[in-house]
Amino acid sequence: MKVVSFLLLAACGGGTPAGIDSAVAGDIGGALDALVDAPPGPLVCGAGFCRLDQTCEQGQCVFACSGTHVPGDYATIQGAVNALDGIGGTICLGAQLYDEQIAFQATASPPNPLTIIGPSREQTTISDIVIPAGSAYDKVTMRGATVGRLAITRATIDASFTGMRFGLDVSMTPLYIRSAGSVDVDGCEIAGPVTSVVAKTALYVGSDGLSPSTVRIANSWIHGVENLVQLNPTTTPTNTEMKFELLNNTLVGTGAAMQTGIFVYADPYHRVALHYWNNLITHTAVGVSITSAGAPVQHSNNLLWANQSNYAGFAVQGPGYVLADPRLDTLAPPGPEPGSPALDATDKARATAIDFWGLPRGLHPTIGAVQR
Repeated sequence: MKVVSFLLLAACGGGTPAGIDSAVAGDIGGALDALVDAPPGPLVCGAGFCRLDQTCEQGQCVFACSGTHVPGDYATIQGAVNALDGIGGTICLGAQLYDEQIAFQATASPPNPLTIIGPSREQTTISDIVIPAGSAYDKVTMRGATVGRLAITRATIDASFTGMRFGLDVSMTPLYIRSAGSVDVDGCEIAGPVTSVVAKTALYVGSDGLSPSTVRIANSWIHGVENLVQLNPTTTPTNTEMKFELLNNTLVGTGAAMQTGIFVYADPYHRVALHYWNNLITHTAVGVSITSAGAPVQHSNNLLWANQSNYAGFAVQGPGYVLADPRLDTLAPPGPEPGSPALDATDKARATAIDFWGLPRGLHPTIGAVQR
C-alpha cells in the first residue's frame, strides 16, 4: 500500500510518504516517469503497422483523402495532373499499380499547389514521376504511395513527402533531388536494389547551381544500395549555399565493399551546409565520407556500428556519438530493442518531435528513425 500511495502522490505532485526509503522512492519515481513518458506503439493493422495519421480499415492502413479521384474522375494520374494545371487541388489515388511515367510539365498557367494521396505505400504504386524545371506546380505534397523513381530536376519548387516508399527494382536512383526550393522527406523508406552500374545511390541530393536550396530528410529508413545518401552540389555562385539536414534517420547497409552511409562531395566551389544529428548508420564500408575540410558541418549524437570504417576523408567523430551495437530488432524499419544504447541518447535540442510512424518521441528521444 505504501508503494501504491507513493505512486498516487507522485502522479499528483505529492511528496514522499513516510517509511519509503529515498533511494526506493527515486527508483519508483523514475519508473513512473518512464511509464508516463512511454510513447504509444504504432497501430497494429493486419500483418503490419499504420502511421498515427492513418486509420485501419479491413486490415489495411489508409490515409484519408477528399478531392479528384483516379481512377474515377480521371483514368490516369497524368490526366488529373494536366486537368488541375492552373487550378491546383488534391488527387486521391486508389489501391493499385499506376504503370505511368508522370511528368509535371511546364505550362503558361501560373504555378499552383498540388497534393497527391494514396491509401498507403503498401497498396499504391506509381512507376515514375519527374518534376522538371518550370513545373506547373510550385508546391507538391505526396503521401501514401510507393514510387519506383522520383526525380526533381532543376525545379524551383517546395515539395513534401510523408509515409512514402521510393525505389523498386529500377535502373535509376529511387529519389533524385536537384532543386532550387525546399524539399522535406519525413517518415519514408528509400531503398533499392538499383540495378544500374552507374546509379547506385538510394538518395541523391544536388542543387540547381543558381539558387539556394534546402533539403531535410528526417525519420526515414534508407537501405539497400551502394551509397545510401550522396550529397553532390553543383558549382554555385559565392552567395549561394545548399543546406542539407539529416535528422533521426536509420541507414542500414549490406556490408558490401565501397558502400557508404553518407557521402558528401564538397569543395570551395560546391558549397553545402551539412547538418546531421541523431542518425543511426550501420553495416556499411564507410559510415560517413566528406571530401573537403571547407564544408561547414554540424553534427552530434550519431550512432555508428559494424561499419568497416566509421569515417573517411574529413569526416570525424562528433560530440555525443555512440559507437556500440544498437541492438536492432527485425521489424521494418528496424528499431532498438530494450537496453539499446540508442535509447535516450539524442541531442534533444535537435531531435524530431515524431518518429517514422508519426508517433511522438516524448521526453527521451531515441537515435534513429523509430522511437522505442
